[in-house]
Amino acid sequence: MNASQEQLPPEMLLTQAPFNSIFPIQTPVLQRIVDRMKKIGFDPAHPILVWKRGSDAVVIDGHTRLQAALSLGIRDIPVIFREFDNPGDALDYAVSQQVERRNMTPADMLRYIEAADKLLERGRKKLAPNGANSEDHPVQHGKSAAKLAEVLNVSLRKAERLRKVAREGSDETKKALCNGDISVNKAYNDTVIRSASRKNTVQEESAISPEEQLRLAMKFRMKNIPENIIAALKKEIKNEKEQYPDLHYSEKQIALMKDVILNSLDTILNQLA
Repeated sequence: MNASQEQLPPEMLLTQAPFNSIFPIQTPVLQRIVDRMKKIGFDPAHPILVWKRGSDAVVIDGHTRLQAALSLGIRDIPVIFREFDNPGDALDYAVSQQVERRNMTPADMLRYIEAADKLLERGRKKLAPNGANSEDHPVQHGKSAAKLAEVLNVSLRKAERLRKVAREGSDETKKALCNGDISVNKAYNDTVIRSASRKNTVQEESAISPEEQLRLAMKFRMKNIPENIIAALKKEIKNEKEQYPDLHYSEKQIALMKDVILNSLDTILNQLA
């Protein structure tokens, strides 16, 4: 992994998931950095970490500092280049840098674990397009708990429990954990109980006729699909407000966005007919 440092204009820096979504920009922290940059400029002792991926310069760490520089119109952004073999390695490195500087919250850890598993799943599908592994290309279905524990600097037991919650926990359990309402152990125990209950439910449903199973499935999806769409929209709006706190849209602009969304929604939902 080689490293070199230089200065780049902001338009050459690419921000993208999962790197810009693991640690959402916090407005108070952003404001403190903006205030400091107003006094001393962009401190080169704390450069943006960038993955040199082909011709792209992908920001993997330093999104808040970059946003502060953008808000002040700073043109020369100190960056340090890193080279990685794949997105998973880049993500691990970015998270390890955060671990050294801050206390990781359960929400941070869950976002990392979910992102790491998605990247590995994406790699698995590339190696086995039909979804099946071959003897020539054995692949993991998720990052090992030992590796997660190493990156997060937590015990193996805690990493295993966090991954169980990330993979199988309900939205309510994850939300309570992220809000600090319950502990990791409580979230894990709730998830284990829920998983066992779902398994029993599946066994019971196996005795139901196919027609009744379809009816129940449609009833569930009729409720679940709108909830998922609304949740995704709420998440996008939340990210927008955190990433661009100084942007305020007019009623006309909001109405235009609403028209685009509703028109697209008709087309998308009609595919279910």
